[in-house]
Amino acid sequence: IGMTPEEIAEGVQKMLENEGLRNEISDYLRQRNYGNIEEMKKFYDSLEWERSKMTEFSIIVPVYQAHQYLERLITSILAQSYDKYELLLVDDGSSDGSEKICDKFSTKYKQIKTIHKENGGVSSARNCGIENAKGNYIIFLDADDYIDDKYFIEIEEILEKYKDIELINFGFNSDVDDFNFNKLSSD
Repeated sequence: IGMTPEEIAEGVQKMLENEGLRNEISDYLRQRNYGNIEEMKKFYDSLEWERSKMTEFSIIVPVYQAHQYLERLITSILAQSYDKYELLLVDDGSSDGSEKICDKFSTKYKQIKTIHKENGGVSSARNCGIENAKGNYIIFLDADDYIDDKYFIEIEEILEKYKDIELINFGFNSDVDDFNFNKLSSD
């Protein structure tokens, strides 16, 4: 019908909230033997259930020669209590075993998808991930990152509090004791 389930559910919800419109629609449906408002309410409830299963976050991870870090990232994502996400591992032509790690996890977990491509760099891998993303929001992580176990819940709280937000930028902690920001900026 050319509408997403969310658009349909939103329209049905508006109809159900307006008594005059609700009665008008009920009459229309009855006249055409399409059912009644109660059936429409059941339909709406089924859409709500479908929406509750939808992917909220698409996590895009460019993967290139990252075998020593990759499992830690993936297991930190799988440890989340939140489950409305997809993890897109974009293997950017790895040859160090990273590609096998990606395949191992995507075979075992339905929310993980591996995309293999020729090496094109991190931007190319991210763009490939964006093209395949199904979520309402996109999260970029690097293969050597890992996340806190409340990461998605914190993001969801921010999104609920700030409805018009377009970008969330998190800081990071380093596992390296002698990490030097000045060295990074001078090179």
